[in-house]
Amino acid sequence: MSRIGKTKNRRLLCAVTAFLMIWTIASPAVIYAADEPIRISVRQILSAFPSAESESFVYRLRPLGADHPMPLGSTAEGYTFTISGNRVTEISSWRAVRQGVYRYELFPVTGREKPEIVYDRRMYTIEIYVDAELKVYIVVRNGEGEKAGTIVFTHRYTEGGATEPPSPTSPPATAIPPEPPGETSPPAVTLIPPEPSPEPTEPPEPPEGTSPPVPTAVPPEPTPSPEGTEPPEEIVEGGTDEKPPGEVGPGGGF
Repeated sequence: MSRIGKTKNRRLLCAVTAFLMIWTIASPAVIYAADEPIRISVRQILSAFPSAESESFVYRLRPLGADHPMPLGSTAEGYTFTISGNRVTEISSWRAVRQGVYRYELFPVTGREKPEIVYDRRMYTIEIYVDAELKVYIVVRNGEGEKAGTIVFTHRYTEGGATEPPSPTSPPATAIPPEPPGETSPPAVTLIPPEPSPEPTEPPEPPEGTSPPVPTAVPPEPTPSPEGTEPPEEIVEGGTDEKPPGEVGPGGGF
């Protein structure tokens, strides 16, 4: 091997070792020794199936690189396996033979789907880190990129077929019962607010330089007496010729 090749290998070894040290401290992972096979567990849950043990589902482990190690029995499409009923299957027939970082995808393979089954279509990403001593570190992530402790697929059986939940609708309008005959509602009274009274107005101010007029008192006119009438004559005591009864004047007598 040339010096250039040895230098590249050393740099790669140092980079992988440093990465594994930092990554191991920050996030614990599954670790296998060099003489141990790589093991990945896959759990299947069948919910509400009438006969769960008779149901089987297919899964596939697909490498994301051409030089990735694969389990025995793999093809160009990947490693395909089947799980029946509620069980846990372990992929363990492979080993790490050289240092490096390897990535895989694990997902269900659905052929002819049944309408009464709701399939779990999640996809997991598996990252395998192998150091210079061929120790293996495994990290599993779910579809959102978050670390997952286990790989679980849950398939659900539904009566009458899998349907989407109905969209919420507005409640029906409440019918108003008719009023009984002979009873009428009183007419609505509309209250009209009174008009505001006009504000008092002040008399206009006289023009500048003029004094206000002084009111003059007018004496009442005398009442005219009726025409052709004279004032009554005054009666003077002792001035009449009438005599009181019983008295006889001279020359007469009884």
